[in-house]
Amino acid sequence: MDDGIERRLAEIGRLIGDWRRSEERSAATLAISVTTTPFDQRERLLEALLGLAGVGPERGSRPLAAPGADIVPAAPRDALLQLVDRERTYLSNVPIHTPLSRVCRALVRLGVLDHTKIAP
Repeated sequence: MDDGIERRLAEIGRLIGDWRRSEERSAATLAISVTTTPFDQRERLLEALLGLAGVGPERGSRPLAAPGADIVPAAPRDALLQLVDRERTYLSNVPIHTPLSRVCRALVRLGVLDHTKIAP
């Protein structure tokens, strides 16, 4: 993981703070933070988040499930494709039904924001 991605992860951690106060708000902030990351870093940032959650590239096409029945699983690959497709990636509005939002919600629920590279 390069220094730019580590700095962005730390910045996201400071921005979100205590994610347990509002899991939904934290997931929305995470999704917006990923989409507002410079275009050349977005994919690497999402891959770093997935890696911190223990989701390797070999699981990219399998839906990322999280505890609870309220999240419709989405495949990390679909979220990455959404980031690549700049026409579908809204810079400040990430509808909750998109693959990126669903993957970010799963990542939050899986506790990725507790990782030392992110936690404030």
